[in-house]
Amino acid sequence: MEPITREQLKKSGVIEAEIRRIEQLRRHEAYAKAMREQDLNDINHWIQNYVYEPVKMAAKNGSFRYIVKLHSHGKHKEYRDYTAERIKALFPDSDFTIMLLNDSYTCILEWD
Repeated sequence: MEPITREQLKKSGVIEAEIRRIEQLRRHEAYAKAMREQDLNDINHWIQNYVYEPVKMAAKNGSFRYIVKLHSHGKHKEYRDYTAERIKALFPDSDFTIMLLNDSYTCILEWD
């Protein structure tokens, strides 16, 4: 077998193809990272609007339980875990569960 020079590789287009492939991978990774960050931001807003504020109101009204259907990201385990961690941090004294009810994940908070 003969060694192949860089000039021969350039002429064959292998280097350019590999450079394009690497650039495309980097673009996909950057897009996936941006989408994940946006998803986590959406989850934080969802928690604020559909969990935190309503639970505060429910507690003021004398209720000891709050149930809410999880947002669309609830189907992904990573996002369910992230949601659970955030809610547990907001309400450390409450009993918190996420369960699958009627093909959708539901968040249940109970407190004394």
